[in-house]
Amino acid sequence: GSLDVLSRVLFSRNIHELEIRNSLCKKLPDYESHTIPDPAGLTQLKLHTTNIEEDPMGTLEKLPNLRILELGPNSFLGQEMICHSIGFPQLKHLVLHFLGNLKQWKVDEGAMPKLSSLRIEYCTKLEMIPDGLRCLTNLKEISLLEMPEKFNNRVRIKNGQQGEDYDKISHVP
Repeated sequence: GSLDVLSRVLFSRNIHELEIRNSLCKKLPDYESHTIPDPAGLTQLKLHTTNIEEDPMGTLEKLPNLRILELGPNSFLGQEMICHSIGFPQLKHLVLHFLGNLKQWKVDEGAMPKLSSLRIEYCTKLEMIPDGLRCLTNLKEISLLEMPEKFNNRVRIKNGQQGEDYDKISHVP
């Protein structure tokens, strides 16, 4: 089925850059590293209108070499995403773009230790920036584009007052 094909592509050791557009499956296949003789070689992945309903991070965070991840418009239709501890060991750049249903994004301590740039764009229902960002000591750049005023006010200084999420990213130059 299409999940098998997707597994072969996502977890191939020979594919390094991949862009997937249009609907595939409601969820991503599980990455069971013990059944895979060679670790997946994927370093760059872009998803676009894949209409995934289940949190894709559980699979993607296990890809050992992934450095760039872009979740584009309607790639994920769910309301909650979780990045678990020790997930995304090599990820440096993450883009969340037009995820219209996303309300909550959680980042556990120890996830994405090498992340250096994060872009969140047009995620209009996202309530707040994750607490776990304060643990990301390599984060050099955060771009928040076309986000709701309420979201932005939580991370900015206004009339000398820090927003309630300001300290989560105050370490980012």
